[in-house]
Amino acid sequence: MNESHLLKLALISSLIGLFVLYIVSNNMDIKEISLDELNNEEIGNKVKVLGKVSRITELDKVTFLDVSQPVTTKIVIFREKEKDEALDLEQDDYIEIIGKVEDYEGEMEIIADRIRIVE
Repeated sequence: MNESHLLKLALISSLIGLFVLYIVSNNMDIKEISLDELNNEEIGNKVKVLGKVSRITELDKVTFLDVSQPVTTKIVIFREKEKDEALDLEQDDYIEIIGKVEDYEGEMEIIADRIRIVE
């Protein structure tokens, strides 16, 4: 095979790969739920939750948020380094959390992947 054939093959493979990634990313949908809907069936699933921050507890490498809707649920945020990318969250901020539901000592909590303040 000469160089031009390899270049064409690499270009076609890259375009096909980008197209497949685009299709997959459009079909991925994270389920938005209310905090009172958290149950054992949701354990291990990614969910999107909206709520108001009622308490913030910051430790060295982890931050705990209590987020309220009709009920309150604990949100856990792990950080790589101490005070790395400190969250600019305050009590009473309305936020959107995307994360994985876990059961910790009989209580449901969400391990956050992304958090953003909703205006």
